[in-house]
Amino acid sequence: MAAEKKDECRLNIDKIERPNTKWSFAGWLQVEVTAVLSKQPMLGNGQLPDWLRNKRGLFALDTYIDNLCLFRCIAVHRGTRPDRCTEKAIELGKKFRVGSNDQQVRDSRAVEFIEVKKVEEKFKLGIRVYEPSEDGIWRLTRQPAHYEAIGIEPMTIV
Repeated sequence: MAAEKKDECRLNIDKIERPNTKWSFAGWLQVEVTAVLSKQPMLGNGQLPDWLRNKRGLFALDTYIDNLCLFRCIAVHRGTRPDRCTEKAIELGKKFRVGSNDQQVRDSRAVEFIEVKKVEEKFKLGIRVYEPSEDGIWRLTRQPAHYEAIGIEPMTIV
């Protein structure tokens, strides 16, 4: 019974006792944590598992077999539909690899980790990168450059 009352108090936003200061209550933040109990990294093992693929706000672009992955991510981040991002990805690839045509961009190698800074500078977009470690935990390996001042949120890729 006591646990039910605590849950009711916690979930009833109108009855929360707040300190009487000049601070104001901004709102609740809901965080969902998913633990993957596996030492096997998901990267490079085919398509993402359904529990991750179907998350709201996540676009799984792992069904394409080409080297346009970073440019696809940028295109989707800028508002292109995930199922129609190939043309925009090629256009972005041509901007990054100046002087290339469509086929050269498709056949070129994928953008390497050390080139991410150049991509950020070219497209004025911060890119945050996570990668799996040997113990199965995803670690932040690259902080994004800051372009929020011009109204562009950083992009996160794994």
